[in-house]
Amino acid sequence: MFEEDVGEEVLDRTAVIYADIGNQPDPSAHTMIETLLAQQASIIVVLDNCQSELHSTLSERLRSHNNSLKLITVEYDIREDKPQTTEVVQIEANGPKVAEKLLIRRHPELGQLNAAKIAEFSEGNARLALAIAESAPIDGTLSRLTDEQLFNRLFYQRHKHDSGLKEQAEVLSLVYSFSIGREEGGVDELSLLGELCEYSKRSMHRAIQTLVERQVAQQRARWRAILPHVIANRLATDALNKIPADMLAEIFERRASPRLLKSFGRRLGFLHKHPVAIKIVSLWMSDGGFYQILLNSMSMNDSSSGTSRQLHQKEHLI
Repeated sequence: MFEEDVGEEVLDRTAVIYADIGNQPDPSAHTMIETLLAQQASIIVVLDNCQSELHSTLSERLRSHNNSLKLITVEYDIREDKPQTTEVVQIEANGPKVAEKLLIRRHPELGQLNAAKIAEFSEGNARLALAIAESAPIDGTLSRLTDEQLFNRLFYQRHKHDSGLKEQAEVLSLVYSFSIGREEGGVDELSLLGELCEYSKRSMHRAIQTLVERQVAQQRARWRAILPHVIANRLATDALNKIPADMLAEIFERRASPRLLKSFGRRLGFLHKHPVAIKIVSLWMSDGGFYQILLNSMSMNDSSSGTSRQLHQKEHLI
């Protein structure tokens, strides 16, 4: 939108304020918007990792105020319930070629073969491709490295290999997102996930902070997620290979909140060819399985709104 050689009606790059909400900017987005409105500023405000609720609040504030202020928000997983005054542009990776060209432009020292290898491994994800290119010095040719070696280059970067950090990352990747808050729906999600790899909440918290710093996880308020999915799915696959299925059932079916169960199911959807994922969902759908138990619970107590919500989440999950 700011590139002069792309499209028409290019936005003025000299009149932009950018902030990443995940970094908890000071002043807050609300305060900045109110200040700019009071100053009648003609500015474009770009908010990265902006939650839908915050976007709705800010866009409504701008709509009710006659001004020249413009708002652009970036959200990784946008919802369909967008405000009517909002125009949505969805951006998706268009194969590895675009990422390859970006790598060559940003890091010409890589060369064609190395850039192509990184772009292929990152599945066209430009942020991931750049992170790999910047993670360690180029020694020899990356085109000869296996996917596992490229992953290690990104995950460990210039630090020593830490099997404990990787083990914690694998468990954290089993869910689409998780909370580091004290309780979420009556459940301490970070402590519960820590039981799957026998690490304390404090250790899990340190691990996720390290992953955020290495750009293999993102944060938004109290929420965290291993991203992008090409990394999360690889880590989650390793977790499914190592953790007994009955332990996963104990944690997610019996002790997790409906939200965390849904988040686990969403990850399984990405791993639908993995034998453990297939086994878990098959058991859920079998006669007398978890899904059938939810159906029976709802039929026995139609007035239970909690069960109804849980069933709705389960249907969406599958």
